[in-house]
Amino acid sequence: MIDSPSFVENRRVAFVVAALAVLLPVAEAETVYEAPMDVRVTEPALTPRPEPLRDFPVEQVLDVTDFGAVPDDNENDVAGIRAAVKQATEATVPTEVRFPKGRYYLDADIETDEYAKFTSNALAMLKAEQVILNGNGSEIIIRTPPTGFLTMAACKDVIVRDFVVDWDPPPFAQGFVRAVDRKAGTFDFEVEPGFISMAHPLWQRENRKGYDSIRWGMLKDPNIPGRMKADVPNVYFCDEWEQVGERTFRMKLRNTWHANCFEVGDRYVHVDRNGGGLILCPNCERVTFQRITNYASPGLDYGGGGTKELAVLDCQVLIK
Repeated sequence: MIDSPSFVENRRVAFVVAALAVLLPVAEAETVYEAPMDVRVTEPALTPRPEPLRDFPVEQVLDVTDFGAVPDDNENDVAGIRAAVKQATEATVPTEVRFPKGRYYLDADIETDEYAKFTSNALAMLKAEQVILNGNGSEIIIRTPPTGFLTMAACKDVIVRDFVVDWDPPPFAQGFVRAVDRKAGTFDFEVEPGFISMAHPLWQRENRKGYDSIRWGMLKDPNIPGRMKADVPNVYFCDEWEQVGERTFRMKLRNTWHANCFEVGDRYVHVDRNGGGLILCPNCERVTFQRITNYASPGLDYGGGGTKELAVLDCQVLIK
């Protein structure tokens, strides 16, 4: 999985691990280790990675506005974009899906939208080959957190480029610690305007991921934007909270000792990992993400389990 905005030169490493020692008891109070004579250890072998897929000629161009998407109108464009992507996925010739530059809105709640419920993301491609999604610098705004942007499964020779992706509101709660009760193991969290309140239904939704803790919080550095607070744990789990002010919530820490890590004035972020991510691309081959900028994500930025020759070129994850 890749959580970095820079191109990663992955190399395949093949190695054989052999049994290195056999435990032989020699005396009641003594144990020695002897290596069998026929043990062979193969040194790791590096194989050069091919150049990343940067471009290829296409035989047809599909304009998303021909399928009903309208930039800059503040309306939901998900149906039109999905229709264009579907036609490109089913095409038998190399195809570009082109977005005339503008702002496009994607509303696809994972609780009510059957498409997003299955993929956790607003858009998806399955077994697409030789497809380019060309944003031309367009901005994608997702208004249904924690829905992600794009899922690509079992795709081959696909390029996604020139998009700016953001969420409105951001798919997390952010604010400040206003009080700490170390004995009770609680802290008061005031959520900043523009972020999801802890009263939002999102926090009460059923766990869709199947692992225990899908929601947690982080303390951030008070002076350096984006950096974690130094010398404290990275994550904090809160299973209960109550509203004690207009935008203030008393958070109950699962581990009460963690209250010692909190100070009044600390920046705090609470996240929900019950949805998608920026781009998920499992079991793909030769896929490239180029010149994509995102300012948030409900999960991974670039996740490619089982994928070969994945390139992330000139992409950025920035703080607004």
